[in-house]
Amino acid sequence: MTDAQHPPPPAPPHASFDTPFEQLRAIAEVSRAIVSELDLDNLLQLVANLLHERFGYPFVHIFVVHPGRCWIEFKAGVGLYATHIRRELSFDLHDDSGIIPWVARTGQAALVNNVHADSHFRPLSPPGIDIKSELTVPLSFGDEVLGVFDIESESFDAFTADDLWLLETLAANIAIALRNAILFRSERWRRQAADSLREIAGVVRAKETLDNTLKAILQQLNVILPMTFAAIWLKTDDGFRFKIGCGLKADPPPTTVTHPWFDDIVAADAALVRRPEDPPSPLAEQFPPTHSAVGAALTVDEDVLGVLVLAHRQANRFGHEARRLLEIFAGQAAVVIQNTELYHKAQQQAWVSTALLQVAEATRNLRGLNEILAAVTRISPIIAGVRATAIWLKPPAAEVFQCVAAYGFGPAQQTVLEGAPLSAQTLLVIRLAILKQPVVVSPQNADVRLPPELAPLFGGQNLLFLPLLSQGDLNGLMMMLLRPEQIFSTEHLRILSGIAHQTASAIQTAQLVEARQAEAWVSTALLQVAQVVALQSDLSEVLDTVARLTPMLTGVSQCLVFVYNGVECTLSALRGFRLPGLPLTMDLRDFAPLQAALTDGQPHPLQQLVDLPPVLRPYFSAPRFQGIILPLNVKGSVVGALMVVDQQPPAHSALAARRRDILTGIAYHIALAIDNARLYAERARQQQFERELQLAREIQASFIPDELPAPPGWELASFWRMAREVGGDFFDIIPLSGQRLLIIIADVADKGLPAALFMARTSSLVRAVALDLDQPAQILARVNQLLAESARQGMFVTAFCAVLYLENGRLDYASAGHNPPIVVRQSTRTETLRANGIVLAVLDTADFEQKSAQLEPGDGVLFYTDGVTEAFNAQDDMFGAERLLAALRANWSMAAVALVDSLYQTVFDFTRPHPQSDDFTLLLLKRKRNQ
Repeated sequence: MTDAQHPPPPAPPHASFDTPFEQLRAIAEVSRAIVSELDLDNLLQLVANLLHERFGYPFVHIFVVHPGRCWIEFKAGVGLYATHIRRELSFDLHDDSGIIPWVARTGQAALVNNVHADSHFRPLSPPGIDIKSELTVPLSFGDEVLGVFDIESESFDAFTADDLWLLETLAANIAIALRNAILFRSERWRRQAADSLREIAGVVRAKETLDNTLKAILQQLNVILPMTFAAIWLKTDDGFRFKIGCGLKADPPPTTVTHPWFDDIVAADAALVRRPEDPPSPLAEQFPPTHSAVGAALTVDEDVLGVLVLAHRQANRFGHEARRLLEIFAGQAAVVIQNTELYHKAQQQAWVSTALLQVAEATRNLRGLNEILAAVTRISPIIAGVRATAIWLKPPAAEVFQCVAAYGFGPAQQTVLEGAPLSAQTLLVIRLAILKQPVVVSPQNADVRLPPELAPLFGGQNLLFLPLLSQGDLNGLMMMLLRPEQIFSTEHLRILSGIAHQTASAIQTAQLVEARQAEAWVSTALLQVAQVVALQSDLSEVLDTVARLTPMLTGVSQCLVFVYNGVECTLSALRGFRLPGLPLTMDLRDFAPLQAALTDGQPHPLQQLVDLPPVLRPYFSAPRFQGIILPLNVKGSVVGALMVVDQQPPAHSALAARRRDILTGIAYHIALAIDNARLYAERARQQQFERELQLAREIQASFIPDELPAPPGWELASFWRMAREVGGDFFDIIPLSGQRLLIIIADVADKGLPAALFMARTSSLVRAVALDLDQPAQILARVNQLLAESARQGMFVTAFCAVLYLENGRLDYASAGHNPPIVVRQSTRTETLRANGIVLAVLDTADFEQKSAQLEPGDGVLFYTDGVTEAFNAQDDMFGAERLLAALRANWSMAAVALVDSLYQTVFDFTRPHPQSDDFTLLLLKRKRNQ
């Protein structure tokens, strides 16, 4: 780095004083200037500026000594370190190298007029600056060195004894000011710390959550202490787990860590500062090895709860005051954590005391039977202190009890319980039904034995059985798996009997509610069927859904759905039969009730086997049964029939009046679904036609050149747009031998798909004929002959065919009744290319006149179809040839592509908002001007 890159700071010449009086006056001026400044940073910078400006020293640096951390830190200055060193500058107080540490350590001034000859000198200057002299003076207050003056020069013998006397005299006054500023900063810092402690006390009194309180403690530490991050780790049985942090980019994963420094913190009596040789503190592994960290144990009554850690990327950032303050905050955090733990323990005790009330609340508020059973089995072990709980219930008219809920058992035990019903004739069950009191089953109680269904699983264990009574009858039982040492008192058994009574009442209420809900569900399910049927579009899915849901809703055993097409009837969906496959066509003559229902639109009953068609008779075992056929009517038309059968005796028949109404509603919605499916099928056919039309458009577009040739000296541009999905306009450019291009533009006298097909045929014939013929008239004659042989009556096509000689600009052309192209000369004079010839595909043979035109540099030809000139606006005015000629002349200087786009925009603006009524095709050929 050169002097030009880092010039020394401007400074007055080294001051010299004629008399001692002038020196003293200068010293007094500096002393007066600094005496009232209490801000440490402002004071030091003011001193550096005054020494630089008043005494002319070029490089002035002031360092502050941190005795607790044994560190000397650069704080203010002018030139050199302040200007050129863009990083932290500090020294170890006990560093053997360097004049500044030596002065700070010994308290003696150092005047060195040749630093290269001094053993203590440590060069720190950036390249381009050569320090030769240095004068360093301690800033001492009593026996304590508070800081160091350091004056440097790029000259040898730059300082004298007078400079030393001057700086030592100033140092005494500056040290006093420095001492006052340090005291002021310390007092301000202590006040800030006190305010932070009051803030923390307010948070604790506010009874915030543990995380919010700990975060507030860390945030206050961040305000008053230098740190990159702070974190609290809680002690576990095998290490420390991260709890909360401040200043971290992301929280660490929830794992337990061990760290020797954490162990040292716990073992220390006070906060512990990390040494450089210690391993990196947790979460600071990416910091420099010399990074700072300080930690304090979270201790209450010699019980270690965790550690509080601060870390900083830089070295030596934490001293004595930081350690003391961290200890105070750690004590606050420990108290908060301990109070939270005590509060949680009190909550647990309260929970045990109120668990019985919670059972009552759970059974009172929950309405679903499964919810009640799950709540009771989950809460009962907590109340009674047992290992597990299970509940058995007896379905109506059944002779066994089924396990309906269990909690606390292992997977194997759970499986056995679910598959082990208890017989109502078991002695234990009979005893519960008679005594209506809890029964203890244990190896010591020989009077009561375990039921055989449970003996293999729980033999040798202590069990408690409680009866669940409904109106005095045994409706169920509750089993509790006891701990080996567990003994229940009479009061305790009375409480458990109360739990069983509450549970039984809740179960009875829930069963009544579920019975009412089951009835409501039938009506709701019917509505859901209607919604599902209305939303489905596939007829087979609709019918299968109805056939599946109807037995569930009405209780019938078999269900069939027939679809009628006006001639025959097809069996399309069924449930309860195993027929060989669907759909299955039914002969109405073999199924008289179905024929009658379709004819008169009224329900018809089924009562005997002979009423069924032969294909269904093998699936009925009895000669008589109950059934009905409901016609499916929609908009006065019969679209099918719904047949349901119940082979149960009439007394249990599902064809009750209420269910008949449900079946009638189902039949109505099926009819709507069949009608909707038919409408959907019609719409699908229309969409299929539209997709095929889109495919035709893509095929037609493939006949139009994707890219136009770009022969040297010529420009070609085109614009092609159909009025409908498909159309009859097309153009093509075919390279010929001898540097020639065949240009064809045509318009089929029709629109839509027929015109598109005729256009595709014409385009293919032109390319095929161009393989053998190369004269426009010959090509048109041959294409006309081929088209006329297979042309549909009334179909014809206009065309204009030209051959361009690229080298000399000659254009041979012939026309088959097409719009004459427009020639635009370089001077914008226009003319048309006309030739005699009839349209193609009308007569088998036809003659076409062939002419020639010469295109000079700057000339061009516009080929177009009648969709351009015959475009109409909303007022029914036609665009016409004159407007086209005017637009050509006005924009002829444009490039071919831009000119074609401009022509289309002109026509579009003229017709807007009137839609495009005919196919629109432009093809522009321009010969470039000579360069």
